[in-house]
Amino acid sequence: MNGEKMEIYLVPLILTIIIEYVIVKLFFLNEKVIMNVLFVNLITNPALNLFVIWLEIHNYENIWPIIYMLEILIFIAEGIMYKHLFKISYKKGIIVAFVSNLATFLCSFLLA
Repeated sequence: MNGEKMEIYLVPLILTIIIEYVIVKLFFLNEKVIMNVLFVNLITNPALNLFVIWLEIHNYENIWPIIYMLEILIFIAEGIMYKHLFKISYKKGIIVAFVSNLATFLCSFLLA
C-alpha cells in the first residue's frame, strides 16, 4: 500500500481518536481515557474501513445505507466496550459512544 492510500485511512483514524478522546474525557476524568479510546478505535475503525474497502472492491453501488448500519453497530460495540473498560452501566457506555461518534461524524462533514 503506497503512502497516499495509507493516508486515506490513517488521517481519519487519527482524527477520530483525537475527537473521541476529547469527548470521552468530558465524561471521565481518569488517566485511562486515552488508552481506552485508542483500544476501542484501533478495533472498530480499521474493521469498518476494511468492510468498506470490501464493498468497494465488489462494486456495491449504493454503500451508504450499509455504512450507516455499520456505524450503528460500531457505536453499540463501542458502548459495550466502554461499559467494560470504564466499569459503567450499559446506558452510560452507549451514551458516551453515541456522543463521541456523533461528534466524529459531524466533524467529518465539516472537514470534507
